[in-house]
Amino acid sequence: MRRGGGKSKGTHFERKICYQLCAWWFGEPDAEDGFWRSHASGARATNRAKKGKDTTNQAGDICATRKECEPLLRYTTIETKCGRNKADPFALVDSKNNNEFGAFVKQARLASRIAEVSFWWIIHKRDYKEVMIYFPTSMYYFLCRRGSSVKSTRMVAFAGKANGVRVKFIGMRFDDFLARVDPKVFGKKE
Repeated sequence: MRRGGGKSKGTHFERKICYQLCAWWFGEPDAEDGFWRSHASGARATNRAKKGKDTTNQAGDICATRKECEPLLRYTTIETKCGRNKADPFALVDSKNNNEFGAFVKQARLASRIAEVSFWWIIHKRDYKEVMIYFPTSMYYFLCRRGSSVKSTRMVAFAGKANGVRVKFIGMRFDDFLARVDPKVFGKKE
């Protein structure tokens, strides 16, 4: 196995994020059935899209396993990344070379286009750092219009080029996002 945990680290991280999303969506700390890893981390949806075929609920790394959770994925796709310590969103601003984070953004944007949704999320944890969530600034304004309290937390806004395409996005701690954004803004039913 590679130093740092290899691919199994990412698999474990994806499962952990799925559990956190379930707890957030259902408002129950023990909820664990609702979101799970998509087939081949979204590769099936990407390959089928190249052939002009639709693959519902499979773009990105996370999919809904229950109908009640599908409203979230009508708004956003979710990409998860663990480790990858050199993947730095600041490099999109202060470096001429695209770094690994630029590839993350490109992948997330592609998944959202395949799924035909408005937004994308990148949930990233570098070693020994907090889990972060990154999403387009358009989603930030969407959340504010819907009464979310994301304004009252620490965040950073980025504007730069990812693989030659200008992008604007917000980064904040994932725990803060879950605490301040009510799932109802994404159409969750009571």
